[in-house]
Amino acid sequence: MTGPIKRAHGATLIEFLVGVVGVLLPLALGTLQLALLTVDRHQLNLATQLAVRAAALEHGSMATLRRELARGLAPMFGDKQAMAQANAVMPVATARAVALAEVLRPDLTRITVLNPTAQSFVDFERTRSGIREIPDGAYEPSHRMGTQSRQTLLDANTLSVRVTYCARLIVPLVDRVIPALLAVSARDALALGCYAERRIPMTARAIVPMHSTPRRAALGL
Repeated sequence: MTGPIKRAHGATLIEFLVGVVGVLLPLALGTLQLALLTVDRHQLNLATQLAVRAAALEHGSMATLRRELARGLAPMFGDKQAMAQANAVMPVATARAVALAEVLRPDLTRITVLNPTAQSFVDFERTRSGIREIPDGAYEPSHRMGTQSRQTLLDANTLSVRVTYCARLIVPLVDRVIPALLAVSARDALALGCYAERRIPMTARAIVPMHSTPRRAALGL
């Protein structure tokens, strides 16, 4: 009887190992990827806040916003220990170059200016020295309500930006399963593109008072 008993014990061990590999391994990989995405989300939130703040000093310049967004996202693309060193010129420059390339790709990064709107400029825009801009309130009452935007001049001098970025999935197996599952119900073109490249879209928003006059050309409106 010892033979059948040993075979039964062996079969039980194999079933246990299959269960461990089939259940616990995907769970561990999924947890690891979730932790990495949480770090990326925090980095995106910080980068967006810093970028919008910088753009608020430059009349809402989208060029400034993209440059500073890439600067803020650079830690996602380099060795953090190497970049933290005092003489880490090349690692930092390389990480920023990669980040800027990602920010400039419309299939990976979408920057949406939520405020001021085109209607804000219709209500409050003035032309000074050939430049179309919204004044800061020094020349007209800041409490006047615009008929098109339904904003006050103070509201129009607030910069609000939403950034959607396709974060990389780098954990094996998870980088295939999660996009495939999420793509089933996705309708947004950017999201579908993210999933096709084994990425996942995440969104951050920042609202900052303007510290310079909003300009239509700078904002791309």
